[in-house]
Amino acid sequence: MSRFAAWCGAILCVAALSSAFLARPAAGAEMTLEELIQAVRENELLYANIDVTLHDSFRDRSEHSPGKITSFDGKFHGSPLVSEERSARFVAQEKYFRYEEETNSETTEGEQYTIVHRSAYDGDTTRLRTGGIANLAKGYKPAGLPIRPHNLLLRMVGRCERLSSFLEGDAAIARDEYGYMEYDAERFTEYVGPDRFQGLRCQVVRSFGRDRKSGQLYNHADVWLAEDRNLIPARYVGYEYRVSQSEPVGEGVVIEWKEIQPGIWFPMHAECKCIDQRIAILKGVRSTGWRREYVIESVSLMPKYERSFFQDVPIPPGTIVYEIEGDRITRSYQLGSPSSSVRPPKHTLTTFWRRLVAGGAFLLVGCICIVLMSRRYRRRSLQKNMQRIEAGGWS
Repeated sequence: MSRFAAWCGAILCVAALSSAFLARPAAGAEMTLEELIQAVRENELLYANIDVTLHDSFRDRSEHSPGKITSFDGKFHGSPLVSEERSARFVAQEKYFRYEEETNSETTEGEQYTIVHRSAYDGDTTRLRTGGIANLAKGYKPAGLPIRPHNLLLRMVGRCERLSSFLEGDAAIARDEYGYMEYDAERFTEYVGPDRFQGLRCQVVRSFGRDRKSGQLYNHADVWLAEDRNLIPARYVGYEYRVSQSEPVGEGVVIEWKEIQPGIWFPMHAECKCIDQRIAILKGVRSTGWRREYVIESVSLMPKYERSFFQDVPIPPGTIVYEIEGDRITRSYQLGSPSSSVRPPKHTLTTFWRRLVAGGAFLLVGCICIVLMSRRYRRRSLQKNMQRIEAGGWS
């Protein structure tokens, strides 16, 4: 290697490290919320290109009511999950992305399901297949559940938007391609101040949920952003006011960190636990609810794949295919079937993709729809009929 090339390499290395360190606030210093959000946003850019594989393990020990549950809108019926094992991989490379996932689930009734999802964008077309349904969409469409360090703990409790969007509140969440908005609730954040957690200097924020009609707060979450870990959340503690305003219902923490590049960290092992909220309300007892564990099996910030890698979403015969342009389904058919016409879904395409993102790519499959949509069902059903609550998520 020539001296000139080595010198150029050293300059680039120093520049990369400088960007990582300059994005950090002064250790332990008071900040405004706006300054903190901007620092988070700058640190998120360090992970723009990524190739990460995650193992997700879920167990629910809550006492569920017998029989099936129904989602809040009455469209989905089924049994709650008691266990789930999922392997997921997310690759983002410049303008391309690829997401793949295999999930094995079991319900309270002993029903077992295996769901395989693949989605990818090659700069021209978004391809997606979940079970027996596939989409071929012109242009970029968000799909899958991105695996990024800053939203790892948020992802555990069902939120997929960027951390910076989550902290900024409703307007930013609405703009985020993976943002999830509830029509009757709004979120906003307040800055709490510096603190320490497990020896790490942190900045603490508090995110509130508020009913749009009454203006009443119904929950909040405290988040510890670790200054020496690129402002990645090291701890997340949730409170549901229907249970208690002073005692948390759940906590998520990072158990293991790894410095994958100089000055750039990644949460390699995280765990989230939640009490059985239904039993806490009915009996005043704090018993074990659900537990979720993430283990990062591999991670790289330098993916280098050919475009064909982001086109490889196999669609086997028998799959129902929707071809999409803009917000319109232009063609629908069953691959390999003599009759090529399939009636498109009744809801608008924008709603279709929003649901896909908010609930995860597997929302197209009935059994997974039940589980994910039941989060909102639980919040409403508690107010209407406490006996029908199923313990579950918090955010």
